[in-house]
Amino acid sequence: MTRKEKIISFACQHLLLFVALYVMTLGIAACVKSMLGASVISVLPYVFHNAGTGGLTPSLTIGQYTFIMNALLVVGQVGVLRRQFDPVQLFQLLVGFVFGMLIDLNLYLLSWLQPEAIWEKAVAQLAGCTILAAGIALEVRCGSVTMPGEGFPVAISKVTGIEFPKVKIVVDVSLVLLGIVFCYIFF
Repeated sequence: MTRKEKIISFACQHLLLFVALYVMTLGIAACVKSMLGASVISVLPYVFHNAGTGGLTPSLTIGQYTFIMNALLVVGQVGVLRRQFDPVQLFQLLVGFVFGMLIDLNLYLLSWLQPEAIWEKAVAQLAGCTILAAGIALEVRCGSVTMPGEGFPVAISKVTGIEFPKVKIVVDVSLVLLGIVFCYIFF
């Protein structure tokens, strides 16, 4: 592969990553607007954002809290992997920042979406989950840097030898449980 082909491939790969992030965050925003639930990666940021509107935490957006959580997941990877941590994975911080900003952008773009009847909320939730799934499929296909929500379980799996799917489920359930705990603390 020539240098020019490598540059074009790199650019296409990261353009696809940006599109995937946009689609994923559009799905997350639709789920949040449905008022029936949020994606696993958005549970804690959503709880902290709502606590912030009541003055219990800093008044940050869901996207800003998402970036903070993603940064903590990258720090967790460094702590788990130590010398095995590949510095190129620090690119996850940039991806996490863009991801958080796109969540806020899509929440703004969907500000008109105010479902009231349960069937309207269900349709918004179903649409959000479907859009999010399409975004995840695009993200996996682009083969770029791992998102922090997957990078942390990958790090734990690498160190412990436990299969990634099992670790991912434990991490995701832990994030939801933390969301529940913080709901009880704040509300």
